[in-house]
Amino acid sequence: MFMSIYKRRTLALPAALLMGVLAAVPWGCAPAREKTAESGAKPARTAAAPAFPKASFQHETAPAGDIVRKIGEEVGGGIVLMQGLEERSMPGFEVDGAAYAALVQKLAEPLESRAEPLPHAWFIAPPDYAGLLDTRLEGRLPERFAAMTGTVAFGAKTPLSNVLAVLSQNMGVTLVADNFITGARCGELFMGPAPLPEILAAVLMSARVPPDAYAVEGTDEYVFIRSTRNTAPPSLLVNGENLTPEQRALLDRVVDVVLPEPGANPVETAFGARPAPLKSVLTPLTQQFRVVVSAKKVLADVPVTPCVMRGVRLGTAMDLMLRQWPTDRVVWEVVDDQVLIRPR
Repeated sequence: MFMSIYKRRTLALPAALLMGVLAAVPWGCAPAREKTAESGAKPARTAAAPAFPKASFQHETAPAGDIVRKIGEEVGGGIVLMQGLEERSMPGFEVDGAAYAALVQKLAEPLESRAEPLPHAWFIAPPDYAGLLDTRLEGRLPERFAAMTGTVAFGAKTPLSNVLAVLSQNMGVTLVADNFITGARCGELFMGPAPLPEILAAVLMSARVPPDAYAVEGTDEYVFIRSTRNTAPPSLLVNGENLTPEQRALLDRVVDVVLPEPGANPVETAFGARPAPLKSVLTPLTQQFRVVVSAKKVLADVPVTPCVMRGVRLGTAMDLMLRQWPTDRVVWEVVDDQVLIRPR
C-alpha cells in the first residue's frame, strides 16, 4: 500500500478551540534533550541499520526537503527528516554505489545533524533532538493495527491531521488524535514497507512531538493519540445509562466517516481538508450517520479537525470527534432518535 502527500501546503493551524482551551502550536519550541546514562534516564533507542541496497545519487544545490524527496523517488529506502530542516540549503554532492548509510551521512552533515538508524528508515535531526529517538509505539497499538504494514511518503509541513486521515483512508482503519497533536506538522519523509507502529512513530518524530507528551489508546475499532494535557474522559456521552434498546442499537450501527465532509473523492478530502466550523459539518455528518445530528448554537463555530474513521460504531465516531477538542465541556446525548452536541 502506497500513500503520498507531497503537495506543498500552507494550511493554518486550527483556530482557538472553545471556552478558553487553545489549539496547540507545533512542538519543538524547546529541543528534546539528549538523555544519558549518567542522568539515570532511559537512553535513546538504537537500532541496527536498515538493510537498504547500495545507492548511486547526485544532485545540485537545493533545499534539503527537495533532496530527500528526490532520493525517495530515485533511490528508495527510507529517510525521516525532522521538520524545520526541509528549507535548509544543501550543497551538491554525488555518491556512486555507496552504502546507504554513507548517503544519509552526506545529507546530515551539512545540516549539522545526525543520521540515526530506525528499524525501517534513517532519522535525521540535530543532536539536541536526540530525545525523539525514545519514541516507541511497538506494543502500544492493538494487535489488529500492529500487524498492518504500508509504504508512505509525506511532504514537509503537512499537518498531522491530514497525515492520520490519509493513513486511515488508505489502510481502512481509524487513526485519530486530539488538537494538541494534530496541530503539529511532519517533516519530509518516506519509508516502507514498514509496520504501522513504525510509520506512526516516524511521523511523530519528524513533527518533533516529544515521546512523553502523548498517550496512545486503542481498541479493535480505533487508535486515539491523546496529549497528556488532554484529561477528557474516553466517552462524552452523558445519557448512556438511560438509553432504550433502540437507541443502543442506533449507536452500535457501523459507519464510515470523513470529516469535515467526504466530498466527491474522500481520498482527496483526506489529503487536503482544512478544519471547518461545526455548523458546516452537521449536514455531512447526518448524511454519513443516517441519523440527524444537531448542536447548540453556542458551538456553531468550533472548528472540526479533518479525520477519517473507517468501520467504527456510530457512538465511537461521536466520542472520537468530540475528543479531538481537549476539553470535557462539550458533550453529546441521544434525544429520541437523534444526536445532540451541547455544552456540559
